[in-house]
Amino acid sequence: MLKAVLFDLGGTLVHYDSAHASLRELEKRSTIALYRHLAANGQMALPEDTFLTALRSRVEAEWQMALASQRGGSVETPILAALADLGLSFAEYEWHAARQVFYGPVHQAAEPRQGARQTLRACASGA
Repeated sequence: MLKAVLFDLGGTLVHYDSAHASLRELEKRSTIALYRHLAANGQMALPEDTFLTALRSRVEAEWQMALASQRGGSVETPILAALADLGLSFAEYEWHAARQVFYGPVHQAAEPRQGARQTLRACASGA
């Protein structure tokens, strides 16, 4: 009897590379949106390029470690670490708002992969 199924969301159930942008471009748009959100709320005094470089390098380093150890991860972990390195910390409600802004470009471009809904329905029904 089937007890559990684990899926990698990005590229497995959800397709990000589309006519909208590549995954790399979506990540850049998300980081810029986060920067602008923080700047508009008085939480960011760094130049945009400095901010983007800090986040990109932390995310890339985390990705390389995840690949080397064959484990998954969340982009939020290195982003929060990079923000902490930059001297930023957030109340839960502040991070919730910033998180929504960060994922906005991805939500606009993400599309379910062909057959994803049917696969999930079949798994839910135990078929």
